[in-house]
Amino acid sequence: MGFQLQAPTGKAQHINVSFQEVQVNISPETVSILAAAAQGLTPPQVDEEQSDDVSKDLWNVAKVKDQNFWFLREDIESDVDDLPLKAPSDVLLLPDQSRGEELIFTVDMFAMKIETLCGSKMVPMLSAEAKVDAFVKDWSTRMKMESTITLMVSSYNEKTACWDPLLEPLEKANGGHRPWNLNISMIKNDDISDTSSSTGTSTTTSSEEESVELAPPLLSITVSSVDTMELTVTKSCLNMLMKLSEIFSEALEKGHSEIQKKTKEAACTITNSIGVSIYITPGKYFEIPDYAKDGRVRLQPGENLTLDVSQQMSMKSPTRMHSINRSAREQDQQTIDFQVEGFKEVRSVVLSRVGHILYNLDPTTKQKADMLLSVALEIEAQMDNRFIVIRSPLQMFNHFSIPIEVYINENNSKRKIGVVEPGKRFPVPLYVAHTQDLFVKPEGEYKLCTKAIAWKELIALKKQGKKYVSYSCDWKEEGFTPFCFNAITEMDKLRYVKGSSIQSPKYIIHLHPPVMLRNLLPYPIYFTLAGTDKEVCVEKAGQASLLHVVMGKTMLWMTIKDYMNMDWQGEMTMRETLKTPLSQWGFRGARQGQDNVWLEVGVWADYSSGYLDMAIYSPYWLVNKTEQTLRYRLPLLMKGSGSEVIEHAADTKEPILFSYPSKKSTPGKNKTTITMQICDSEWSDKFSLDTVGSSGFITCSGKGQNYNIGVKNQFSNFGLTKIIVFTPEYLLVNHSEHDIVCRESGGTDHLQYDVPTGQCIPFWPVDHTNQRTLVVKLKGQKQFSEPFLFTDPHTTVLKMEEVGGITAETQLTETAKVVAIHGFKQGNFTVKLVNTTDYEVKYNQQGVNDESSLGPNECILYTWQVPTKDRQLVLKVADKTLKNDLVKDGIGEIKITTNKKAKLYWVSFLDGRQRVLLFTEDIVIATKAQQAGELEQVSLELNLSLEGVGLSMVNNYTRTEVAYIGITSSGIIWQAKQRRRFRDLAGGQVQQIEAEYQKYEAEQQLDKNAPPAIYKAGNMEMDFENLVMYNPKRHHIKRTHHPGVWAQVRTSPHQFQFHLKTHRIQMDNQTKTPIFSTVLAPIPPPKSVATENALKPMIEMSLLMGYAEHSNVQQIKIFQVLIQEMHVKLDQGFLSNFIHYLQPDTEIEGKEVELLEDDIEVVTSPLIKAEAVQAALSMDRNYYDNFHLSPLKIHVSFSLADTGAEAAADESGFQTRKKPGMKLGKNAVNLLLQSVGVTLTNVDDVVFRLGYFERRCKFYSQPQLTLELTKHYSNQAVKQLYVLVLGLDVIGNPFGFVQGMGAGIKDLFYEPYQGAVQGPEEFAEGVALGMRSLFGHAVGGAAGAVSRITGTLGKGLAALTMDDDYKRKRQQAINRQPKTLQEGFARGGKGLVMGFVEGVSGVVTKPVQGVKKEGAKGFFKGMGKGLAGIVAKPTGGVVDFASSTFEGIRRATEVSTEVKKLRPARFLHPDNVVRPYVLYEATGNALLQEIDKGKFALTDDYVDHLQVMKDCVIVLTDRRVIYLVKQDVLGGWNVAWQHPWKELKEPPVLTDKGIQVIPKEQEQPVKRGPLGRPLKIANLMKGKGPQGKVVLIADKDRERGRRFAAKMQETYAKALKIIQ
Repeated sequence: MGFQLQAPTGKAQHINVSFQEVQVNISPETVSILAAAAQGLTPPQVDEEQSDDVSKDLWNVAKVKDQNFWFLREDIESDVDDLPLKAPSDVLLLPDQSRGEELIFTVDMFAMKIETLCGSKMVPMLSAEAKVDAFVKDWSTRMKMESTITLMVSSYNEKTACWDPLLEPLEKANGGHRPWNLNISMIKNDDISDTSSSTGTSTTTSSEEESVELAPPLLSITVSSVDTMELTVTKSCLNMLMKLSEIFSEALEKGHSEIQKKTKEAACTITNSIGVSIYITPGKYFEIPDYAKDGRVRLQPGENLTLDVSQQMSMKSPTRMHSINRSAREQDQQTIDFQVEGFKEVRSVVLSRVGHILYNLDPTTKQKADMLLSVALEIEAQMDNRFIVIRSPLQMFNHFSIPIEVYINENNSKRKIGVVEPGKRFPVPLYVAHTQDLFVKPEGEYKLCTKAIAWKELIALKKQGKKYVSYSCDWKEEGFTPFCFNAITEMDKLRYVKGSSIQSPKYIIHLHPPVMLRNLLPYPIYFTLAGTDKEVCVEKAGQASLLHVVMGKTMLWMTIKDYMNMDWQGEMTMRETLKTPLSQWGFRGARQGQDNVWLEVGVWADYSSGYLDMAIYSPYWLVNKTEQTLRYRLPLLMKGSGSEVIEHAADTKEPILFSYPSKKSTPGKNKTTITMQICDSEWSDKFSLDTVGSSGFITCSGKGQNYNIGVKNQFSNFGLTKIIVFTPEYLLVNHSEHDIVCRESGGTDHLQYDVPTGQCIPFWPVDHTNQRTLVVKLKGQKQFSEPFLFTDPHTTVLKMEEVGGITAETQLTETAKVVAIHGFKQGNFTVKLVNTTDYEVKYNQQGVNDESSLGPNECILYTWQVPTKDRQLVLKVADKTLKNDLVKDGIGEIKITTNKKAKLYWVSFLDGRQRVLLFTEDIVIATKAQQAGELEQVSLELNLSLEGVGLSMVNNYTRTEVAYIGITSSGIIWQAKQRRRFRDLAGGQVQQIEAEYQKYEAEQQLDKNAPPAIYKAGNMEMDFENLVMYNPKRHHIKRTHHPGVWAQVRTSPHQFQFHLKTHRIQMDNQTKTPIFSTVLAPIPPPKSVATENALKPMIEMSLLMGYAEHSNVQQIKIFQVLIQEMHVKLDQGFLSNFIHYLQPDTEIEGKEVELLEDDIEVVTSPLIKAEAVQAALSMDRNYYDNFHLSPLKIHVSFSLADTGAEAAADESGFQTRKKPGMKLGKNAVNLLLQSVGVTLTNVDDVVFRLGYFERRCKFYSQPQLTLELTKHYSNQAVKQLYVLVLGLDVIGNPFGFVQGMGAGIKDLFYEPYQGAVQGPEEFAEGVALGMRSLFGHAVGGAAGAVSRITGTLGKGLAALTMDDDYKRKRQQAINRQPKTLQEGFARGGKGLVMGFVEGVSGVVTKPVQGVKKEGAKGFFKGMGKGLAGIVAKPTGGVVDFASSTFEGIRRATEVSTEVKKLRPARFLHPDNVVRPYVLYEATGNALLQEIDKGKFALTDDYVDHLQVMKDCVIVLTDRRVIYLVKQDVLGGWNVAWQHPWKELKEPPVLTDKGIQVIPKEQEQPVKRGPLGRPLKIANLMKGKGPQGKVVLIADKDRERGRRFAAKMQETYAKALKIIQ
C-alpha cells in the first residue's frame, strides 16, 4: 500500500492512496464465524404488546386534549431561525466555491474469491477481478467523485478444471479481449436548489408550463457503463451455484462450532474395480502415503486409495486465473501413473478433466499379446474432489429390488464371480469381460439362466433393431412361473480413447424386470400373477417389479380394496401390444343384492426403455367439499349411459375415481362433459372436466333456491390425473375470538348458521334479490348487527354493544366468495373525526337523515350508519358542506364567508390502518398530519444506466448455446425540455429533425466557420448550433439515445421511489436449425401510432412508497408497470433443450410418495385451508393508492417440430437413464392433449389479450394481492388457450373475471402502446404544486408557518415557497457551519407517505380513464387516457394531462419487419471449455451449419475460415477443407469442392498465387470416342499444368493467408495422427 499526503499552509489537502493487490477470500467457515459474531452483537428483540382492550364508551365523544395525538404534538427541534446570525466577515466562502481538495485512489488488482474446502486445500469456485481508479475532490464542501472499475468474473468448472467466463471480457476490434468497464460518479448537494443553473437560458415560461422546483438530492450516485454487459451462464455454473448456496446457507444456519466437525474429504479417491491387483504412483500434486514402497502403492481388487494435496501444493496461495481459457498451471500436475499386474505401466494420466477414458494395455510377456485388453478410467468430480474408478470396460446394472449373482463357466462347472446389488453397477473383472460369457440368477432358490449373456451377441441383435433380449431362470421345483428379465445394452460414452476401442467391450448391460408397475391411485392395490401363490400389495405412490411375467402368457389379477365400501376386481394378460401411452382397464365391484358395478381406471404404458413401464391411475378425481350430497352423470347423448348416476356423499373424505366409459363414448365434443345435481336441485348444464387450470361456477337451479358451486380444475403432480374440486360459492369464516351466529337479513325464519371461532363453513343463501345481506351476532346475545352485503367486496366495521364492534369483510375469487368476520382491534375503525377548530362540525351518511354534531376540540369514532347505503360522509362546517368517501388521502381548505380572515383546513390521512379526518385552523398541523413525503428533500439518489445486457445460456455438457437474451439500447432520439426535464419527441418529429441534423453535420464538415443557420422540418424550426427549437414552441433540444437498462432509486426518511426502464428485450434460439430463430421480441406499434408518439420502452415500472414513523403500514402511492406488445415463438426442440439446461444434475430420489401425498392433501384439506380463505385471514396489510399493471398482448406461435433437441447424455459418460416418474411429468403437455382428445397442430400467431389489473385505495395483504394477481393473469391465459387454440368450452368468461366496476376494481383491456407510466418524480411534483397553492393562500404569507415545520419536510417546503429571506438565512447558516449538513436527516422511522392529494383548491387526480367494453364477443378495444397527471394551477383550475385518445387503431399491415438475431450462436470447442465469445469463430461455425443443410456439421468440428473473394470462402474442419461459392439468386452457399484430409497428397502450402491444395491422384476413367477408342487429346491434359487446386489470395490479405495456411498445416497433421 502506498500513501502520500500534501497539505501546504493555507491550501487544500492532496492525498494519494494506492494498493498493488487486495485479495478477499470468502469461505463457508468465514461466513459462519461472521454470522455468529453478528448474532452476538445484536440485542434480542422485544415484542411490543399492543393492548386490545376495548372500552365500553368506545363510540362516545372524547376531548382532544385527553388523546395525545402525535400530529398535534409540538416538535422540539432547533431550526435555522434560532441560530445566532454572525457578521458577514465570518462567512468563509460560498458553497459553490471549490477548495481544491483532491484524493487519488487506485487499486491495481482487487480479487475476490468464493472458495470451499477440497481435501486440505481451499479451492476457489467463483472469482472476480477488478482494477479501481477513483478521483475525489472537495470533500469538506460539495464533494464530487469519479471512478472507473474494470471487471472480470469467472466460475470454476470442475468437470474441465478450467475457469468459465461469467462476466465476459469484451472483444476488441483488432482481436483479443478486454475487461468490462464500469463508471461510478458521486456528487453531494446542499439542501437549497441552485435556481440559476436549472432554468437554463430559456426565459419564456408559458403559464401552462406551471413548474415547481424540488430540492436536489443530498447525495447522488450514478453507476453507468457504455459497454454491453455480457454474462455467460453455463449448466455447470448453475449446478455449482446451487451447491455453493447449499453449503453457505448451511454455514449460516449451523454456525461455526458445528461446521468444524465435518470430516475433510480427500482430494482424490481411487478405487480398484478391475478384478486384479494394480500399482498406483501419485504425481507431484499429491502427498505420497507413508506405506508406499518407492512411491508406489499396491491396491488389491476392491480396495480404495485416498490421496491428499501435497504439503508443498497446499501452501501455495491459489494462483490467479492467468487466462480464462487456460486454467491455473497446477491442474496439469494432477496426475497419476498406474500399472495392472502383468502389463506395462500407463504413465501421466491427467485427472483434472471429468469423463470416461479407455486405455489399451500393453502386456509385459509375449503370451498374452494375442488378445488386446483395455481398461477404463472413470473420473468424477464433486466440488473439485476427484473420484477415480479403474475398471474393465464392461459393466452390469441391476434394476431389480433383489441382488443378482453373476457366474462364469470354469472347468465344466459354474463359478460365482460377484453379486450385483439392487440399483448398483458391477464392473465385470478384466479377463472375464474380454473373454467369457456370463450367467446370472437372482439370490434364492432359482437355477441359473438357461442361455449365457454375451455382449457381442447382444450388440449384434441391437444392430438388427432388437431393443432387448429376454432371459429366464427356472424355480428349483416344477409348476412355478420362472424368474424373467430383459437385458438391454448401452454403449459407454468415452471422452477419450488412448489406442483403439473397436474390440473393447465398452458397454453397460442393464438387467430389467419385464414389467414395472406403479400405483398412482389414492388407495393401495393388490395383485397376483398366474403361477405364483402370493398376493403383493403396492402402496399408494409405490412401485413393484413383476418378476414372473412371460409376455403374452402370464395373467395379472388386481384388486382395489374398500373403495366406496366395496372390493373391485380386474384381470389382464401382460402382453407387448398394450395400447400406449393411455388406455383404460375395467374393474367389477359387487354390492350385496345388487348387480355388478363397473369402474374404469387408466393405464399409462411405455416400452421405450426396453421393458413395460405401466402406471395405474384414475383420469379424474372428483372432490366434494360442499358438505352436501352431489350426484354426477354423463350427458344422455352418450350411448347406453341412460341411468348411470354416481352419488358423492357429503361426508366422503376420499375422492370419487371417475373416467369416461371407453367403450360407450362417441368421439367429439361431448366426450368429456358431465352434468351434476346437488340436494334436490335440477341437473346443471353440461360442463367440461378437461380444461385444467381453469375455474368458475356451475349453477344448479332448485325449488326456490339456486345453488352455485365453485369448480376448480387442476393437474395432479404426475400429470395423469385431473383433480376437480367442488366448493360452495359462499364461505363463512370466523376469525374473531367469539363464537358467532349469522343469518340472511331478509326474514327471521331464515336458517341461522353457527360459526365457532377459527372455523370455516359453507353458506347457501336463499335470498336471490339484488341487495343480498347478512346480519351477525355473538352467540348467546339477542341483538343482531346492521345488515351488510355479502355479494360485493367491502370491509365494514359493525357496532356491537358487548365487545364494541366486529369487522365484516367480503372477498371474491373465481371459485369462492369469502365472508370473513374479524375480531375488533384498536385502529381498525372506519374513521376517527378530530375537530381542533372553534367551529362545530355536523356529520351524517349520505341518504341517512340521522345527523350528529362534534363540538370544538372534540373527537369521535364513526362507522357507517347504514352499511348497505351510499358510502359518502356529508360534513357541515360553519356554512360549508363537504363530502368525503373516507377512502383517499387528501387536504384542502374551507373558506368561511362570515369571517374573511379565518381559514380552516381538512386533512384525510391514514394513521396505521385507521383513517383520520382532521379539522384544524393551523396549516402547520395540517401539513404535518399529511406527512407528504413527496415534498421531502431526497437524501440519496442512485442512478443506473447500462448500454446493454446480454445473457448467454450454454449447456456445456452437450456443447450447445441454448439461448441468448439481449437488452439493447434505442437508436438516436431527440428530446425537448419541458417543465425542467427533457422529454422525448414523437417518432415522426425525430425522423424529420435527424434528417435536418445530418444536413447540418455535412455542412459543418465542409465549412467549419459557417454562420449558425435555422433549419426547418415541417412546422419546426431548429438552431443546431445552440440546440434550441424556435417553432412551434421555444424549447431547448438535445440529441441522445436511451440505454438498454435505466433505473433510479430515491430515498428520503419517509419515502422510497423506484423507476425502471428496459428499452428492448430479445431472446434468440441459438440451437442448431431452429424453427423460429427468435423466441421473444417486441412488436413495433403501427406506423401511424409511432409517428405521432414518443418511443416507449418495452418494460417500464414506477413505484412510490411511503412510510410513517407512527405506523407500520406501508402506503404504496403509485405502482405502475407497462409492458409493450410482443411475440413469443416456441418449438418443442427449443423447449426440451431449455428444460434440460435448467434441470439440476441430481434428480431427487423417492419423491413420488411426497408428490402423491401433496395430491391427497388437496382432497382432504379442510375449507379453512383453501387459498382464498387463507388470503382473507392474513392480517399484515398495506395500503395501495394506485396499483396498475398494464394489459398484456402476446402473439404466440408454437411448432411441434423437434429439431435441434440435444441428447441428454451427461458428459461424464454414464448416461443418466431418466426415472419414469420424471418421464411422466415431462410428457404432461402431450398427455393433457391426448386426454382431452385434441390434436394440437402448429399454432401460428394467435393473439392473447390479458386485461389490465388495477386496484385503487385498498388495503391488501401480500398473500391477497399475490392471489388476485396470479389468478387474474393465469386464468385469462389458460381459458384463452382453450378457447383460441384448442377450441374448447370453458366455465366462465375467457377474458377474465370482471368484478363490479363500483368496487374500484377493473380488469379490462387497452392497447399497451396507449398506456403511460408516471415516474415517481413527476408524481411528487404534482403533489408539490398542490401544496404550493395551499401555502399561497395561507394568512400572513408562508414564511412564519414554514419556519415552524422542522426536519427534511421543512427544507422541501422552503424550496417550494421561494421565500428568499428564509433561503438566505439558511444559506448563511450552512456556510458558517459546514458540519451541520447531516443534521435533521437522521429522522428515521418507517413511514407512511400520503396518497394522491385531492385539494379543494385545485389538486385533482386524473386516473387512467375507465375503458369501455365493446362488441358482443367481449373483445376489448382500447380507448386509453394516458398519463395519470396530477397537477393544478394556482388559480384553482385543473390542468388535465391526457394523452391523445386513440380510437381502436387496427394494426397496420406494413409493420411486419423481420426480426434479426442479435448475434450468431457461440462456437464451443470440442474440448468443452467455454471461452470468451469470438464473433469471427461464431460466424464461421454458423456457415458450417448452413452448408448442405448441415451435412458436414453432423460429423465435423469447425476450425477456421477465410474469405478469399467477395463471394468465396474456404472453411477448415477437423476432417476436411471445403471451398464455398455464394449463389447469385438464392443467396445460399454452394460447395465448389471439398477434400477430406486423408485424401490430400501433402500438407497445403502458401505459394506466390495463393494456398495450394494437392489431392492424391485418383485413377481417372479413360475418356473414349464414339467408337470406343481412347481420346488421345483428352488424355494428354492429365497431369499437365500446375498440380492440385490453388485458392487465390490478394496481396493485401497475404498476412491473413499466411496465418490461415499455418492453421491448415496444423489441422492436417492432427487429422493424420488420429487416422494412423
